[in-house]
Amino acid sequence: MVIDTLSIYEKLKESMDPAAARKVAGVLGETLSQVERSMREAAEDRLSRVEQTLEKLVQVTDRHSQEIAELRQMVRENTEAIAELREVTQRNTEAIAELRDATQRNTEAIAELREMTQRNTEAIAELREATQRNTEAIAELREATQRNTEAIAELRQMVRENTQAIAELRAAVRELTATTQRLEADQQD
Repeated sequence: MVIDTLSIYEKLKESMDPAAARKVAGVLGETLSQVERSMREAAEDRLSRVEQTLEKLVQVTDRHSQEIAELRQMVRENTEAIAELREVTQRNTEAIAELRDATQRNTEAIAELREMTQRNTEAIAELREATQRNTEAIAELREATQRNTEAIAELRQMVRENTQAIAELRAAVRELTATTQRLEADQQD
């Protein structure tokens, strides 16, 4: 948004000293530009952080999906291996020790998978909380933007009221000047 300080100046100089009008127009233009810049930067920053968080969430989800697929494959392979080991155990009593070792490894792998699943579940919960915080931050930004918009509208109203008051004061000064001139002319006669 471009702040038209020249237009503001032209309106102000009708009711006040041109130098003061220039200063007021400059201050108003600069203030409005700063408010706009600040709001735009804050919104862009929040949006960037939300996008980064979402991108990370997508990456983590993709990794989890791949890991889950790998784990499923490992479970299938383990299941097949266990079935083969049972057949071998039934046929060969000497393989019992080997099967116990393999079963122990599978049990440990399952425990590790359970721990990994627990960590993944906790990470997902943390990501959900972060998403909630970002959603709340966006809502706060929207409220702040609304408040700023209302403040700008109030400032505009105050400027209009001040402009009107200055115009009324000028009219009163003109009337007083005319009355003074008449009185002076009457005294000279």
